[in-house]
Amino acid sequence: MKIRPKITPPFNSERLLKSTLSNSMLSDANDFLWRVDIVKSNSDFFGISFISKIYVELLMAVESDLKSLIISLSLRKETPEDAYMVARNCGHDISKLYSEVEKRAKNRITLLKLKDKNELLEKATQIKVSNRYKLISLLKIKTDDPLDRLFGVGKYSSLLTYEYISDLEKIALKLHQISSKSSKRYLDMVAMNGRNIGKYERRVNQFKEKLGKKL
Repeated sequence: MKIRPKITPPFNSERLLKSTLSNSMLSDANDFLWRVDIVKSNSDFFGISFISKIYVELLMAVESDLKSLIISLSLRKETPEDAYMVARNCGHDISKLYSEVEKRAKNRITLLKLKDKNELLEKATQIKVSNRYKLISLLKIKTDDPLDRLFGVGKYSSLLTYEYISDLEKIALKLHQISSKSSKRYLDMVAMNGRNIGKYERRVNQFKEKLGKKL
């Protein structure tokens, strides 16, 4: 059986710039996930403040992967600037990011199973990026019923536990695999010959100039 050689698409600075943006966010997500794994593997202490910071790292990984997906699933006619700003304007709102990704992924790539999606959007996102501060986490947990808080079954106290961040980590890893698959399927690896490097660098500079402080 003959193996067909992979056909390299012609140089396209727009597509390559999208690759750079998507892969940068994919790399950010990977860094967050690595940090969570390292911290969990090398610590015997998991107080509320410590747990909440690990939790936020996982939320940031999810956010980065969703933003990567928005760009890797962008339409050909959508400029890198427009795709980037769609992701950027969603901020830290994971529900909004996921909704945007769903619209782009339809008939193209399979996202999280419904159970994982619901767990992420309906439960896990009750904790926000602001929970990286100990005070915010403590104030939220204090809103739980005292008895629920004691047994770790309250709205917030049930989330800020080692067991729950382990479950959330599994969902984040699944999403990371999806994001990586999308980037490989729809975008190019950032590699080019010397003649095209200058064209690409000029396109990157245009991107920086157009967005300026919006980056």
